[in-house]
Amino acid sequence: MIEVTHPQELIHHVQTPITASTSILIPDDWLDAFGNLSGDDQWIHARETNPRIVPGNLLVALIPRLVKVCVRVARFKQCMTVKYEQIRFLSPMVVGERLTLSMHIVDVRRRGAGVFVDSDLKLSESTSGRTLLTTRVTDRYELCD
Repeated sequence: MIEVTHPQELIHHVQTPITASTSILIPDDWLDAFGNLSGDDQWIHARETNPRIVPGNLLVALIPRLVKVCVRVARFKQCMTVKYEQIRFLSPMVVGERLTLSMHIVDVRRRGAGVFVDSDLKLSESTSGRTLLTTRVTDRYELCD
């Protein structure tokens, strides 16, 4: 984990490999809830399907949760993800597998009252290490007054 006081300090960690210290087990009920919320009723996500495939958009939705395990910034007003780029789904994930994240920061830049942080991320299945998804994420930290 990288811990800094201010988001600008992340510049000192560009290209440092970071891996989440925890993984997330994806249970059946998460797919049910996500399907109800999103309206995604594709047969590959149905409870009766074996193996039951985790929706790619659910994996994307879990990225912020895992990034918080990798990077902690103490002082900022608010942080929001402003962009996902080059999302690549490389392998399906099935219910009951564990999800982990590895990442590295590629750029940190200040613009006005904000600090933009670009990171390359990889979601993997924890046991096999199989890469499930890669993407570049841009987060904007609004600085404290």
